[in-house]
This record gives sequence, C-alpha cells and structure tokens, in this order.
Amino acid sequence: MSDTNSKFTKVISSIGDAPIVSKLKVKHLVLIGLLVVAYSLFTGNEYSDGVWYASVYYTNLQTGEKSKYGLSVRIKNDHVVLISFPKAGSIHSGPNNSGYTYSGGKLKKNQGGLPGAEVILTNAGGSRFRYFVVPTYFGYK
Repeated sequence: MSDTNSKFTKVISSIGDAPIVSKLKVKHLVLIGLLVVAYSLFTGNEYSDGVWYASVYYTNLQTGEKSKYGLSVRIKNDHVVLISFPKAGSIHSGPNNSGYTYSGGKLKKNQGGLPGAEVILTNAGGSRFRYFVVPTYFGYK
C-alpha cells in the first residue's frame, strides 16, 4: 500500500511542477492565438472601412490605353465603393446622375498575390473602362 501511495504522490507532484504547467500554458496561449487569427481571416473584413490611398491601374477597354495613378478610394465591407480623382470628381457604386454603371469592386487576391479590386465602369455611350485598385495604406496621402 505504501508503494501505491508513493506512486500517487509522484504523479501529483509532477502535475504541480512549474515547468510542466508553463509548457501547458504556452501551448494553450499559442493555440488561442492561432484560433483568433483563423477566426479573423474567415469572418472579418480584410480592410478597415474608410478612405485608403491606393495604386489604381486604369485601362480603356476600347483603345487599350493604360495608366497608373495614386488615388484615394473609399472601402466599405471589403469593396471599393468610390474612387476619387483630384480636380476631376469621382466614380462610385450606386445611383449617379452621370449615366455610368459601376460594377465590381470586391477586394480579393489576384494571381500575383496582390490584394486588389477590379472595377468596370461603363459610360452612357457603352465605352468600358477597367480600374484595378490596390489599397496601400489607410488614410489620405
């Protein structure tokens, strides 16, 4: 009986041993951290809502003309909903009085791994323009 009692005492003392407890705490903290990151990746928005500075790659789909601009864009729920042009107004999703149709805008990773959004603008005359928007930082430049 004393042999069984000493085995029980060894098990209890090893459970309360500080190195074992801290290893368990570290493992639990790492696991909790990974779960938080996974949760935010699968449920949260990738981008904060608000104004972002972005690289905007423009293509006129009729003529093939291409340009690159640094512009302010508004992001809402991981969608580019407005592209601002200094001195020339803006284009935006939703109703407008200019006769254009704004489509797309969902931010996602492209084949090159860059997060970006494709916006297609079709004007009243049927001409189409492509804007590929790559947000670079939150706030104005």
